[in-house]
Amino acid sequence: MALYDKRYYKKIYDESYAAIQQKWLNDYFAGNKTGFTLRINYISRFFKYFEGKDVLDLGCGVGTFSLLLARSGYNATGLDISPESVKKSEENAGNLNLKNVKYVLGDCSGKIFNDASFDAIIAADIVEHLPQRTLDLTLDNCYRWLRPGGILLIHTFPTIYYYMARIRRLSFFLLPLLFMPGFLADFYLAFLHKFVVNLFFLAFKGKTYSSIVVSGSHCNPVHPFVFKKKLMGAGFKIVKYELPEEVLTGVEEDQPCSELVKRIICRRQVIRPTVVAILKK
Repeated sequence: MALYDKRYYKKIYDESYAAIQQKWLNDYFAGNKTGFTLRINYISRFFKYFEGKDVLDLGCGVGTFSLLLARSGYNATGLDISPESVKKSEENAGNLNLKNVKYVLGDCSGKIFNDASFDAIIAADIVEHLPQRTLDLTLDNCYRWLRPGGILLIHTFPTIYYYMARIRRLSFFLLPLLFMPGFLADFYLAFLHKFVVNLFFLAFKGKTYSSIVVSGSHCNPVHPFVFKKKLMGAGFKIVKYELPEEVLTGVEEDQPCSELVKRIICRRQVIRPTVVAILKK
């Protein structure tokens, strides 16, 4: 897939997108216990793996994690392709009187920084927004931008099959996963994803699921096991690789549609919603 151009990004990540992220950040600072506050707290607890002071917040949005890192004493840099988001990040840093954070407007798949510029990189909820070729180039960049022994923290939601757990009309297709041998589960889900689901969406939405995903912001939800191999193929050593059962989000429609589906998610890691990876160069 070709890299998306700036017109695509400007359409998807406009002022309204930055405004939503700003609301989530405001909720966090106000102490509101929303799903997004839970997500921020969950991701932040992995900062303990960082060594050194220079940290890059990749796809920083309105500066959520770069601001938290700077408040914790790190020298933080935020990178984002959205001018609106970079502007809001700089305003937020100014309002918090933070001098140890800066923001850069740019494409994470481009040649933005020198090699070995950072001790750690956080890529929180950006992987699913990157077309495959962009993601490949971004992972290569992360490896180069890190110093020897540097840490890459990735959090991505949703994964490739999780959408079936959120749509009630599709959830009954998941029932065989309760009884199916493990080696057949991925084959079965791949068949559903490629054939049955596309026909379902074509009938009810007028478009295949694949075309909807490609045109949306979550254009590349990862397969949790294939993604792990990709990370190792990019040269990283796996320090920690988690597939949490919980859905940490403030959006109700992102939740599993029934308790039975929750049981299936508990039983089958391949359909779990989130990947957290701690990687070392």
